[in-house]
Amino acid sequence: SPRLLFGFLFVALSGLGHGQQEVPALPELLVEPVTASASLMQTALAEGKPESYVLLSESLDGSITAALSDTRKFRVIHKRPEGRLPQKVRQLRLASKLDDFQDFERRANLPGLGEVIVKRTLRFGLVGSLYDLHTGELIASAAIRLAETETTVEEMSRPVEGQKSRELITKISDEAARQLVTRTLDCISPPRVIAKTGNQITFNRGQDFGYPLGQLVDIFALGEALKDPETGTSLGQEEILVGTARVRRINNRVSTAIVLDDHGIEKMCVIRPATPLAKDSLE
Repeated sequence: SPRLLFGFLFVALSGLGHGQQEVPALPELLVEPVTASASLMQTALAEGKPESYVLLSESLDGSITAALSDTRKFRVIHKRPEGRLPQKVRQLRLASKLDDFQDFERRANLPGLGEVIVKRTLRFGLVGSLYDLHTGELIASAAIRLAETETTVEEMSRPVEGQKSRELITKISDEAARQLVTRTLDCISPPRVIAKTGNQITFNRGQDFGYPLGQLVDIFALGEALKDPETGTSLGQEEILVGTARVRRINNRVSTAIVLDDHGIEKMCVIRPATPLAKDSLE
């Protein structure tokens, strides 16, 4: 009967509702604009490169925000939230500061061809610091050093004047953002082993924010929660080294690595870039 059919549907739908697991809330990440020291800005002005400096700062702001959004691991915000969120929602703050900047070029005249070869180099340093928004505690920091060069040819009779090309600035700021976001993810949401077949593992980090081919990685099993015996402050979770592997293939969303050392690698083990000491011992 219609009433009986409605009862079956109600029970089925109710069961589906109870069977669903609550999806964890994404951490909120307050992204602050890129800043620089007063001395660095004075240097940019003295060298006659204020436009390049401003363009780089603006490009970095956009690149970092876009890269963080692409991870889908955070809810990116640009203003401190009002009121209090539930305790289960983690709130973080990412501050980035330029500590080195130089935009210079070398020119070589070719009178026989009536041309000038211009070699432009853009170099900068960026320090990213990740804080707990509530306590102000520094969770992690990363220093990124990059330099990119582009070569162009100009006619001696018609030298190029005005603003320089933005392509070099866009390229280097995108790479800096990728490295910064990768290190942020390594701290907050490190990749994990999601499959193991023979001496090959697959982990959930792809070409956008993963590790390059040939990168040596350490593999850790998670142990008990750690606390400071004097203050009771959480010190994270114990990590036990259980293996080492080398990245072999990179896909859009996952990467595979060949295991070089295995002392109990299983699914859900954490992947981290290998330390220099471990790298030296296996090469």
